[in-house]
Amino acid sequence: MGKAIARVADPSWYHGLPGAVARSLPDVFRNCDALSFSHMSEAVAYAGVHLLDRYGRVMQVLEYLMVNGRLPLRKVGLKVLEVGSGPAPALYAVHDFYSILRDWPGRGSTEISEIKYADSLERGEAWDSILHHVSEQLMVIRGKKQGAIGLPFRRSIDDLSGFDPQRRHQEAIAQHARKILSDFKSADEPISSKSAFRIAYQDGGSAPSAYDLIFMCNFLTQPSMTQHYRTELQNLAKSLTPGGVLVVIGATGKQYPEIYKEVFDIASGARLTNISPANVFNANLSPHLNIVREHIRNNVAAALVDCSEKEQQDICSRLPEDLWNSNVDFVLPKYQALVFCMQKRP
Repeated sequence: MGKAIARVADPSWYHGLPGAVARSLPDVFRNCDALSFSHMSEAVAYAGVHLLDRYGRVMQVLEYLMVNGRLPLRKVGLKVLEVGSGPAPALYAVHDFYSILRDWPGRGSTEISEIKYADSLERGEAWDSILHHVSEQLMVIRGKKQGAIGLPFRRSIDDLSGFDPQRRHQEAIAQHARKILSDFKSADEPISSKSAFRIAYQDGGSAPSAYDLIFMCNFLTQPSMTQHYRTELQNLAKSLTPGGVLVVIGATGKQYPEIYKEVFDIASGARLTNISPANVFNANLSPHLNIVREHIRNNVAAALVDCSEKEQQDICSRLPEDLWNSNVDFVLPKYQALVFCMQKRP
């Protein structure tokens, strides 16, 4: 995964203004909420320093779900949605985690489905190119070991405002039914609307009405967001399959207790069961910390090469020192995971 990201994060792949990726680095650490990610330089910079770390966070949460017997296992068509996480770390982590499970001899006769829907909800249009190239590079690096099924190649949904999975599903069914009606009419074999909708429902449509896994990774960063998107968050909380899991990952301290209080309230209103871990996650205890450290430092160094020495000094002065100074201990922030499950209540 790190190799694929590094190939995309390298400025030799991004043919924009020299130094544009490096100049975007301070903002992707200090001012993410203000970035539109409509510019490739912003998306490349963000993916280079955040994607592998966030991918590792989701892997840790998936391990937690598995150890506690809460990991959704499906025989047919796993459905996954990631909301507002930029380069889709959860979609990549889920893809890899379930691929490993399918290859695990210890699963016995347990059937584990491939991913049928890997939906990314994200506003920044530059992420389409990033997702396409990261997935493409993963396929090149891994060869025939893992195919394209379940990998994200573009955003599926571009706006959270007004988003409702069930309504989206119904609209997809209606669109499919209209196409069926048109095809039958063109073949001079007209059918009724009722028959067309019946066929459309049997086909399943192109958008699920509910998901097995929904992730929000570092998306809710301000208390105002839980109010602004409260209806949409309520819709998401009600859009889990039986046994489906909603995961909200974010930082600790400052404004986050207020944000998480609202998340708990929304989950409770949707009658979800709280299965959150008691403690925060410490990514610095991961055996893969050295891989993440070298990956991020190398990506930062590659971006800085395009800048003059004076500009390099200015950019570094606005970055955490452990990203560019090998004499400083590299430290990842602790993070919290709120986890809720849709289960039948007695």
